[in-house]
Parts: sequence; structure tokens; C-alpha cells
Amino acid sequence: MALWAFLAALVLVSATSVAQAASVKSVDVLRYTAPDGETYFALPLAAPTNSKSLQAVPARDVVILVDTSASQTGSHRVQSLAVLNDVLASLGKTDRVRLFAVDV
Repeated sequence: MALWAFLAALVLVSATSVAQAASVKSVDVLRYTAPDGETYFALPLAAPTNSKSLQAVPARDVVILVDTSASQTGSHRVQSLAVLNDVLASLGKTDRVRLFAVDV
């Protein structure tokens, strides 16, 4: 759970359209505190459900930060890369991506 929350918090999406950014009504940020006291934050994202929103989606600029520190080995690294692959596979053909390895 904590790993997913952490990875979700690292995925940052910024819309290229000011009109789209202005249409955001509210944002819920989730907080999770692990048993070891470490606190993680996540920003849940969901695709629009109405068909008008799905038409002609403009290109997005996406910034992805992946924790590559020494503590992220074995199954943690495998899960992290699986999430990264899923995120990349979900992007549109015109989206632009910047991927950063971060040693937290």
C-alpha cells in the first residue's frame, strides 16, 4: 500500500491548456503514515467519464520521478518499474514525458 501511495505521489501531470487547469474544482490529497512513522502523500487521478472530455485531448507534459535509492531493491524495484511501465503505456501518442531517477 505504502509503495503505491508513494509512487502515485511521484507522478505529476500538468496540462498544457490554461483553460483545463482553471476548470479543476477541487483536489483531494491522500496521506498515509506507515508503521515505521514515514508519511506518504498521493494525488488520485481519474480519467473523465463524459464523452465530450474524451474528444481531442491535447498533448500533456508529464513529469515522472522514480525513487532509485538503495532501499528500492528487489521486489520494491520490480513493483516500481511495473508501475512506471503502466503509466507510460497509458499516455497518449502526443504526450511529452520527462523521467527522472531520484535518490531519496
